Amino acid sequence: MRTKQNFDKNWKYIIDEVGPLPKTYAKSGIVAGISNAVDGELFEPFAGAANMIRALQDILPAGDDAKGDVDAANMLMGNLPEKAKSAKHWKNVDLPHDFRVEIGVQDTAANWAQGYIPDGIAYYRKAFKIPKSTLGKRVVLEFDGVMRNASFWYNGCFIGDHYSGYTGFQFDVTELTKYGDDEGDNVILVRCDTTNGSEGWWYEGGGIYRHTWLTIYENVHVDRWGVFVKPAVTGKDAVLDIETTVCNETFEKKNYRVCTTVLDPSGQEIGQAECAGALPVYGKDTQKSSLTVKDAQLWDCENPYMYKAITEVFEDDRLVDNYETAFGIRSIEYTREGLILNGKQTPLYGTCFHQDFVGVGAGIPDAIQNYKIKKIREVGFNAFRSSHNPATLELLDACDHYGVLVINENRIIEATRHRMEDLEELIRSSRNHPCVFAWSMSNEEIFAGSYQALRILDKMIPFAKSLDDSRLFLSAEAFLSGEMAARYGLEIYDIFGMNYAESALNNNQIKNLSENYPDMKFLSTESASWYTTRGIYEDNKERGHCSSYGTRYVMMGGEGGPNAGGTARPWQTWNFYKENPRTGGFFIWTGFDYRGEPTPLKQYQVCSNFGIMDTCGFPKDDCFYYEARMKDTPLIHIMPHWTWEKEGEIKTIRLYTNCEEAELFLNGESLGRKALEEDWIQFEVPYHPGELKAVGYKNGEIIAEDIQRTAGKPAAIRMEADRSSIQGDGMDVSCVKVSVVDENGIFVPNAENNITFEVTGAGHLLGLGNGDPGCRENDKAASRHAFSGLVLALIQSNEDSGEIKVKASSEGLETCQLILKAE
Repeated sequence: MRTKQNFDKNWKYIIDEVGPLPKTYAKSGIVAGISNAVDGELFEPFAGAANMIRALQDILPAGDDAKGDVDAANMLMGNLPEKAKSAKHWKNVDLPHDFRVEIGVQDTAANWAQGYIPDGIAYYRKAFKIPKSTLGKRVVLEFDGVMRNASFWYNGCFIGDHYSGYTGFQFDVTELTKYGDDEGDNVILVRCDTTNGSEGWWYEGGGIYRHTWLTIYENVHVDRWGVFVKPAVTGKDAVLDIETTVCNETFEKKNYRVCTTVLDPSGQEIGQAECAGALPVYGKDTQKSSLTVKDAQLWDCENPYMYKAITEVFEDDRLVDNYETAFGIRSIEYTREGLILNGKQTPLYGTCFHQDFVGVGAGIPDAIQNYKIKKIREVGFNAFRSSHNPATLELLDACDHYGVLVINENRIIEATRHRMEDLEELIRSSRNHPCVFAWSMSNEEIFAGSYQALRILDKMIPFAKSLDDSRLFLSAEAFLSGEMAARYGLEIYDIFGMNYAESALNNNQIKNLSENYPDMKFLSTESASWYTTRGIYEDNKERGHCSSYGTRYVMMGGEGGPNAGGTARPWQTWNFYKENPRTGGFFIWTGFDYRGEPTPLKQYQVCSNFGIMDTCGFPKDDCFYYEARMKDTPLIHIMPHWTWEKEGEIKTIRLYTNCEEAELFLNGESLGRKALEEDWIQFEVPYHPGELKAVGYKNGEIIAEDIQRTAGKPAAIRMEADRSSIQGDGMDVSCVKVSVVDENGIFVPNAENNITFEVTGAGHLLGLGNGDPGCRENDKAASRHAFSGLVLALIQSNEDSGEIKVKASSEGLETCQLILKAE
């Protein structure tokens, strides 16, 4: 029977080049070292091999082939750096892990697009045992993602390379494995190299930054991603077409039978389907079956209902494999009016963001994947574009759970063997996720529309559709117009995906294309990149800060020109969609700030300013603009804060609201009542300390309010966890919001105190962030300066249950202690 064990624990790593390690050996067993198991795990050649080498050198004649092999092995061991030979130079680590976050920002680094964090080389190594009872089954090591240009050795043998940092892969190591205590430990060694070119234009991380798995199954088994459940909704019922691929890794032909049982979320069986087939010697066979689900519960954004398929494979009536597949039932169609989900018009209110977060870089724990998706869902977004690479599977799990529709994106248009394998992995690994409604083949390819791109797409798209023809296909384009754009939208893809359709750069091209090609279908795949910094209301060039009212620093056009890289402001994006509903919605750039692409002030920033939330997930003011537009829940938000130095200075008060009218009060005195006529309500108010209060009206009744109070000097620290109880599995994480307050408990919006953290008990400090795009402090340090009054602390459980005590202190401030529970 199949077992799949998380393989993330108890690795060792070193950030440095410890090779070169050859990828071929004449006699690999002679050379132990870091690629093989050694006595005492010192990584040094074990005594027996060293003695044998010395003896053979003495007795073999000059020119003997064997002596040449021995000389080469001896030279290799002698040339290895000392740190490669001894375990004391290697650190312990649990995955996922991004080694570049530990390196941190270096002022001498020239790679500004990657946030001034140097590229590097790191090795990861793990020794482990496989029980004797496993002998006779297949032993497979699975990697969900390694960044990047990775090489792998297992028990002294080179087993392969993987080039993309964004796709999963596996190695069958059955024959190389040592079984039982008598045969000894197994060792997997991984070399990661980010120094020889990136796949993206932003910070990508480095190391084994996604999950790893040890999977064991019989010689007859379900293939990798070998079950595809494809639903077709008919009225209240759904027909499930189930495609199952079974592998035979023996030298005998085999007959097999597959039984698929479908369960609802409560575990209740709702149907079974069977099929049978014959397997060739060391080959595969694919069979199809189907079943009808009566009164099917459909997955959608408000009711993300999930089913499970249990696949059982029988060889001559003997159960040999069991395989689980989570899936949802829903229908999708795209018309000239946009997406139709389960027969209902569904505007796509989407965000884009990169796989990056404070404290961890690209090595994001599952709990933080959930944190990010929950954050955008709370604002009102119902869609996510995985920009610009295949999403990690745990992020898709979160989107399935929270009801977020996904465009899952292929990284690069290229028809090489490696890139076609990456495309296949992208589709096979995520085609059962109901959240995925579309595949994007690429983003902003400079050579889009060229003869080369068209030839490549002629190969890629039919291949991709052979793997999944139940979803929509598009690409996110920025450099196409006229007839070539129409060809992309009418002949090549199901939809013409366009970036920044609302911007001055594209001159309302969608409107023009709609008139000239009435059958074209459109989607705004990227919109509204707009520079703002949380809590900042005046530009500060030297700190890399951009005013939340709109910065004068722009990427194109200079002052007064198109803002934020030539794109558009949030209200332009929203209004463009409302005026042009054929765009299907929008995907804003971005949901969160991220490392790298530090425009527009690249010499002063290390992170972007694009997000409607900062790198910690703390909302900026624009976040409330979108929430007010997308949600019906009454909302009013005051911008800016009300803690300033110069009394009497005129401040522009902007109210983001979905109320019909708003009234503003200063220290209890009404400053007027205004109707919402455009994108916000605005007042010009002389600053006087105290309380600024806004109330929102509908039909003359108060339905919402917001208050900003003047804060005194920083006096204390307050902490609030997103989850006070987490799993004691060594992987779960609580995101702790850390605020600086005055003596009355009022938030201090301009506080920058340095806060030190101490974590004891059943957890540890995983990392820190503050959302400041100009901050160069290391995310793995024990302290962090507050930015605009806030810090985010990531607290991870140990493999234990009990209390986790988090202590936050700063000179001159009242210390705060928070108790979390690991269970």
